[in-house]
Amino acid sequence: MLRSFKSLWLVPALLLGACGPTDAPSGDAPTGTDTQGAHPIGSNLTSLTLNEYPVSSSLQAELAAANAACGSEYDCYGELRGYSFSWSQTTPASLNAVADAVMQVERSYAMDGIRLSNMSYAQFVQSRLISRFSSLNPDLLNEYSNGTESVQVTGWTYRREMWPDACMVWEMYVIYFPQSRRVLVFEQDHGHEC
Repeated sequence: MLRSFKSLWLVPALLLGACGPTDAPSGDAPTGTDTQGAHPIGSNLTSLTLNEYPVSSSLQAELAAANAACGSEYDCYGELRGYSFSWSQTTPASLNAVADAVMQVERSYAMDGIRLSNMSYAQFVQSRLISRFSSLNPDLLNEYSNGTESVQVTGWTYRREMWPDACMVWEMYVIYFPQSRRVLVFEQDHGHEC
């Protein structure tokens, strides 16, 4: 019996790559590769430390008004937090490295779901920002932007059936300002038909 237990343990370990290096996730260079601008997972986590950074009172007031217009937090609810970080390299930190750092300081049901593809700020507003929070645009963009940088967005989404024919959706977005080295974390939770 012990022998078959060891065999059963070895197969998953081999499949998971426990016996050697594996390729890095898509979009990141494998560790040890000399690729300019690439940020392999784990390479910059120690040097990219997020510090709380204030969100303007006007943007917080806009969010409070949008939350009030939602009525119940089961209909929709938003939260917003700001971060900054030091960065001494000439190439900006990658969006993936920033998202990894956010995962170290944030906790949301959204992170139990799927990671969304990286997108531009315009794509985020067009396809992800729910209409009840559309009043936050363009102030989300203008909060930390220097006006010329290409703002990038990624995030996570998780959907769970809570009522017959209705789901609760948790979404958390990392809005990254690469030249300003600022990050807005925006959460929008809302009810949705399953």
